[in-house]
Amino acid sequence: MATASTLRARLGALVGALAILLGLTAVTSSALSGAAPPASADPGDGADPGDGADAQHKLLLLFDSSGSMKDLDETGTTKIDAAKHAFDELIPQLPEGGLVGLRVYGATVFRRSDPGACTDSQLTVPIGPVDRPALSRAVAGFRPYGETPISHSLEQAAKDLGTTGKRTILLVSDGEETCDPDPCATARRISGLGINLKVDVVGFRVEGKARSQLRCIADAGSGTFYETDDAETLAASLRRLSVRAFRPFRVAGHPVTGTTAASRAPMLSAGQYVDIAPARGHTTYYRVRRSITESTLHVGVSMRPAPGTALSAIQLETSTADGSSCGYGLGTEVSYARTNPIVTASVSSWDRFTTHEQECRDADELVLTVAQAASSGGAERPDVLAGVPVEIVVMEEPPARDTKDLAPEADDRPVWKDLASGPETPVTAGASFSDAPLVGPGSYQSSLFPGEVQFLRVRLEWGQRLEAEVEAPPPDRRLAGLIDHPQLLDIRAIGPTRAKAQAMLSDVAGQQQTLLSEDSPARARVSTVEVRYANRDASSNSQKNISIPGDYYVAVSLGADRDGQSYAVPVDIRVGVEGTAGAGAPAYVDDQALLVPGPDGTSRQFRPLARPGAPVPTDEPATADAPDERSAVPPGPLLPAMSTERATAVLALSAIVILLSVASGVRALRRRRRQAGAPVRPD
Repeated sequence: MATASTLRARLGALVGALAILLGLTAVTSSALSGAAPPASADPGDGADPGDGADAQHKLLLLFDSSGSMKDLDETGTTKIDAAKHAFDELIPQLPEGGLVGLRVYGATVFRRSDPGACTDSQLTVPIGPVDRPALSRAVAGFRPYGETPISHSLEQAAKDLGTTGKRTILLVSDGEETCDPDPCATARRISGLGINLKVDVVGFRVEGKARSQLRCIADAGSGTFYETDDAETLAASLRRLSVRAFRPFRVAGHPVTGTTAASRAPMLSAGQYVDIAPARGHTTYYRVRRSITESTLHVGVSMRPAPGTALSAIQLETSTADGSSCGYGLGTEVSYARTNPIVTASVSSWDRFTTHEQECRDADELVLTVAQAASSGGAERPDVLAGVPVEIVVMEEPPARDTKDLAPEADDRPVWKDLASGPETPVTAGASFSDAPLVGPGSYQSSLFPGEVQFLRVRLEWGQRLEAEVEAPPPDRRLAGLIDHPQLLDIRAIGPTRAKAQAMLSDVAGQQQTLLSEDSPARARVSTVEVRYANRDASSNSQKNISIPGDYYVAVSLGADRDGQSYAVPVDIRVGVEGTAGAGAPAYVDDQALLVPGPDGTSRQFRPLARPGAPVPTDEPATADAPDERSAVPPGPLLPAMSTERATAVLALSAIVILLSVASGVRALRRRRRQAGAPVRPD
C-alpha cells in the first residue's frame, strides 16, 4: 500500500503537471478564439467563429452527493471526502478563460419516498468565468445524503449550459440512477440538441450495473467514460491521459489545396503544409520552388488513415516542368498489423543515376505529384486514404562544395550498443510528429493504450546514429487479466522528411516488434545508420533515408485489442545517440544553411555542426525571398497540432480522474476481467 507521504508527493506532481497543461490550453484557446478552421481541417479543430461567451467552451461539473458517497475505502476515507479533496485540488488549476459551473444532486432530500427526491438537484455555481472562491465554498458544503437523480440532473445541466457554443457536462458519480426516466435516454436526447453538447462521465469505484449505466450515459451523450478505483495503477498513466485522450494524430501546417493539373498547382517552398490525400486513381499536383541554386529539395508526407485490413500506400514523384523524372518515393504503413497505421513517404530531387540529373538540379521549380500506390485488390480494395488529412514537409539543402574526401556511405547493418540503464524520466510523448517532444539520450517512462502510437523527437548531427528500445515489464495480475494476447509492441525510426529510417538489426540486437509476455519483459529495438552525406547515393533506403541531419522520430505503438478493451501498459523508452557530432560534415556552398519547417510552419535556417567540437548554432528565420503572391501559398493560419475544441472540459475531466485516483489511496489486489473495458470511447 502506498504511504500517505508517497500519495501526497504523487498528487503534488500530478497537480503541477496539470497546471502547466491547463495553462497551455487556456493560452491556445485564447489564441485561436474567433478563428474559423481552415478548409482542410476537421471542423472540430478550430474554435467557433464569433466572439463573446458563445465562442468559449462551457463546462458544467455535476457532483454526486448521494448517500452512497459516505462509503469508506480501504484507507477509511469516505468517497465524498476523496471527491471533495480532488475538487479542491482541481479548482485552483481551472483555466482563466473557461466558463465553468457546478451542480450537485442528492444533497437535500433524504428518502426516495420524500417529496422532491427525484428532482433534488441544485445549481450551486452558475456558468460563468471561473469563480474559485464560490466553487470551493460549494464543494466544502457537500454531504452524502440523498438519492441519485441523474436523469433529472442531466436535464437541468443542459439548461444551465444554454443552446450555443461548445458545451460539456462532466458527471462524477459512484452509483446508478434511483429515479425515472432512464438516464441513458436522457443523455441521448440532450446530446441531440446540438453537435457541440457532450456528456463525459467519471465512475468512481463502481461495479456491475452502475458501471454499465454510467458507460451507457457517456456513450449516449457522445462523450467518454472513465473509471477510477485503483490509485497505484492509474495515477501515473492518467496524467498522460489528460493530454492525449482527446489529442489524436493531427497534421499541422499552412493549408494548401493541390490541383489535378501541374499548370494550376500551388507553389510550395521550404515549410510545412496541410492538404488531403487524393482518391485512388487520382493524382494531386504541387510545384516546389528553389531558393538556392542547385539545391536538393526534400519532400515528405505523413497521414493516419483509419485502421482496417486494407494496405495503405502513397507514392511521391518530383519532375521538371516538361515531365522529366527527378525522384520517386513510395511509402507504406509505419506501424504493424494495420491496427494503428501511420503512412509516411519521402522523395528528393537528387538522383545521380537519372538521365535528367542536371536538368533536375538546374530547374527553378519542380513538379511534385502525390498519388495512391497501386496494389493488389484493385477496385475491390477499400479506399482508406481518400480525403485523409496529409501533412507535407518541404526542406531545401544547399549543394556541397567538395565531397570527394567525405566518408563513404554508412554501414547498413550497424553494431548495436546496449543502452545504459539510468533514472527514468516521465515523458508526455506526442500523438503526432508536430507535437513530439525533443529528448536527448536517456530513459523515459510512458504508457501505451491499445491502438496508440506515440512519438519522441531526437536531434541527430552529421556522424551520429540513433538507437532506441521500448520495454514493457510483465503485467501485474490486474493488467494480465485485461490484456488480449498476443499483443504486439512495436518501435520504428522516422527521418526528418518522414522517411522510414531504420537499419537492419542483427539477431543479437533484437527485432522492431515483439509480443507482450506474462513472464518476462517484452523488448523491441530500432537503430538508424550513421548520418552521412554519401548516404544519398546508396542503393538501400535504410541508408539513403539518413542522408541529412535534423530531427529524427521514435514511434512506439501497441496493437489494438480485439475485444475493444482499453488499458494502460507501462513502458520504458530508452534513447541513445552514438557517434561523433559533426564528423564528416560537408561544407555547403557559400556556407548556406538548410531550410527546414519552423514551429509556425514557415521556413527556418538549420545549421548542423560543421565539425566535431564546434559550438552548436541556433536556428534562424529563413532569409530566402518569398514566392510571389500570385503563385505562392498565402501565409494563412497554422493548423494546430492538437485539437482545442474540448480542451477545458477534457483536462478538467482528466484532472478529476487523476485526483480521485490519488485521493482514494486504493490499491486493488484482485480484479476480475471485465467484459467491457474503460475508457470505451477515445475520441
